[in-house]
Amino acid sequence: MPFSSVTSGAESPFSLSSASIPAAITRRKSHKMEHIHPLYESIGPIGHTTLWIMVAILLFSIISFTVLSLRVPVQKRLYHIIFILLTLASLIGYFVMACGDGYLYVARGTQQIVYRQIFWAKYAYWFLTTSLYLLNLAFFGGLSGVGIILTIVADEYMVLLGLLAAVSGNEAQKWTYFVLSYIAFVVAAYKLLIDGRRTVTAKGEKTARLYTAITSCGLILWALYGVVWAFGTGARILSVDAEIIGYATLDFLSMTILGFWLLLTHGRNAESIEGFWTKGLTYEGVIRLDNN
Repeated sequence: MPFSSVTSGAESPFSLSSASIPAAITRRKSHKMEHIHPLYESIGPIGHTTLWIMVAILLFSIISFTVLSLRVPVQKRLYHIIFILLTLASLIGYFVMACGDGYLYVARGTQQIVYRQIFWAKYAYWFLTTSLYLLNLAFFGGLSGVGIILTIVADEYMVLLGLLAAVSGNEAQKWTYFVLSYIAFVVAAYKLLIDGRRTVTAKGEKTARLYTAITSCGLILWALYGVVWAFGTGARILSVDAEIIGYATLDFLSMTILGFWLLLTHGRNAESIEGFWTKGLTYEGVIRLDNN
């Protein structure tokens, strides 16, 4: 399938030749079918170029985050490592989409069937990146273990329900999945903004203000993902190219810009993590069995 925004499906590989259909059926239905060919809404040159631009931006971000991590001791590299990993997952996802893979077509319509290109690769890398991103914020805010688990699980529900909404062929089910996905988002946002804001105050007023600013900006951007989805995959008002540009812009802001913001302002002042994180397993506490 060439990269074009809307194409006709008159020459679809799934079409049947009239030779394989009885003549009586062909004559009876030909007047109904001859003008009904499926249309395809797919990525165009602008969207394809956007994907490759994001590949370059994310590659630059990974290199930059790595350089920043080398400037601090290993005890303070937790935030750097997590941002490197989540940006790497995004890079792989964008590379897959830019190479023409990681998508499927979802049909809609009765009189005129329209197949829209849906990139499932987005949801695959979102499943990893959003969880890692929230983990970073949870560590930053000092959430409890229970709070971290609830936040991560809510995020995973959000992404999986978004994927179900994207591939659903039933309108009622699609928007039901979308609403449930947003409810999961609200749960994650509550844990970060309310519980996280309460626990981060123990780290000082300056750190608390920085946490509130970064977390608020991140959650606003995440809410905008839902807006792009609703007008794109949901209502199909936006073209596939416009939807890709919208997601790419939000990914750039949430991963690259907020990543630099956190690492440059808090990276050197992050709390040190000793023990297994820096030294690995030691012989202390290991049970030894003598030959005797």
